[in-house]
Amino acid sequence: MKHVTKENYVEMSRRVESLESQDFMTGSSNFGKFIKLFERVDIEWIEKINNRIE
Repeated sequence: MKHVTKENYVEMSRRVESLESQDFMTGSSNFGKFIKLFERVDIEWIEKINNRIE
């Protein structure tokens, strides 16, 4: 992540989104799902994780 900048974020996001997301496929990634969560204004998903950790 140290190579992700505000200048290249959109391109990185676009490339990750084009990856296969089915876990049984070689080269697949769920990182695109996380990017979409991080971009949301609603942080409820983070609060749910924190509540389970506590």
